[in-house]
Amino acid sequence: LKAEQAQLLSDISDLKAEVDAFVVLGDLKQVDERLTAVLDIEARLEKLAGLAELYQARETIFQLPTTEYPQIEALQKAYENSASLWRLCSELMRCLPEWMDGPFPEIDAEVVATESDKWWRGAAKLAKQLEGPPLEVVMQVQSKLEEFQKHIPLVTALRNPGLRDRHWDKISAAIGFAVKADAEFSLTRALQLELPKFLADIEEVSEFASKEYSLERTLDKMQGDWTGVRFDYADWRSTGTHILRGLDDIQMLLDDQIVKTQSMRASPYIGPFEDRVRLWEGKLSLTQEILDQWVKCQQGWLYLEPIFGSEDIMQQMPNEGRKFKAVDGTWRRTMEKMVQNPEVLTVCSDDELLKALVEANKLLEQVQKGLNEYLETKRLAFPRFYFLSNDELLEILSETK
Repeated sequence: LKAEQAQLLSDISDLKAEVDAFVVLGDLKQVDERLTAVLDIEARLEKLAGLAELYQARETIFQLPTTEYPQIEALQKAYENSASLWRLCSELMRCLPEWMDGPFPEIDAEVVATESDKWWRGAAKLAKQLEGPPLEVVMQVQSKLEEFQKHIPLVTALRNPGLRDRHWDKISAAIGFAVKADAEFSLTRALQLELPKFLADIEEVSEFASKEYSLERTLDKMQGDWTGVRFDYADWRSTGTHILRGLDDIQMLLDDQIVKTQSMRASPYIGPFEDRVRLWEGKLSLTQEILDQWVKCQQGWLYLEPIFGSEDIMQQMPNEGRKFKAVDGTWRRTMEKMVQNPEVLTVCSDDELLKALVEANKLLEQVQKGLNEYLETKRLAFPRFYFLSNDELLEILSETK
């Protein structure tokens, strides 16, 4: 153990000499070599720290005094700023050429702005902690960043994800010559074309594109929100058919999107999507109409089904019975089709369904009216029936032979 500890101290001493020599080095052109040295020092420091912990653990086992190795922590602090410097330089020297000369469509403006700001803050911090050749490197980095950051507004405007061909046509018209950010285009090419001189015009078009893009994304999200939205239903007693239930969430989504769609139509940026928004608004309106008629039909059907499920009532009111039978057929067919595919927008995209439900509700109103008139005739004939509710009176009549 003593021999191993002695070797550890020797290795620490050797590494300290290397670190002392390394932390005063400059020369930005040697960034790759410097980063390799940083990684090597880091790996060796980690290995030495691991050995120190191992030897301390052995000392604990053998109940020996614990040996401390403050030199390791001191080395870590000594090379920390240099490591940060050369990592920053490596990232900078890798990214700047890609951003300047790489295909413009592959540039992410948000990443460019975020990374360059991060490097600037990192360089400013290092400038306060370094001196000599390393400080000169920091100043070179700051100079390169300062020059590049002048172009970030142009990058942000031209790499707007909302830009479409129509916007590039507007930009071309504003600057007086054709330009488009295809795979052959780069930031260097943009500077050669002196596009920064037209930054105000470009930003104006880009801002307009952003507003249009926001509407487009809102519309995409609205349509996407309906994915997986299905009607909930339940078997209804022993009728062999179903009823709708739990419509509140569907209605809330409909209400919200109808209001949003109406607001979108009033936007000055709706131009490119006007037809699409009108179609969507029509789809929502049809869905709302169908839902209203469906709920109304369900309420009527639920009330009248047990009444006309009685053969006695069917015999006493044959005309209304035939009409209800027609409604019952419509209801069962509608529910059967819905159960096969309960996706709300799929079910509610059928104009024929709306017509069928409207017609069913007309028949239900006629049946209800006929039923009320029938009950009124019974009450006129037997005034005591006025003390009974409709349901109680129907129960008596259904048992009357």
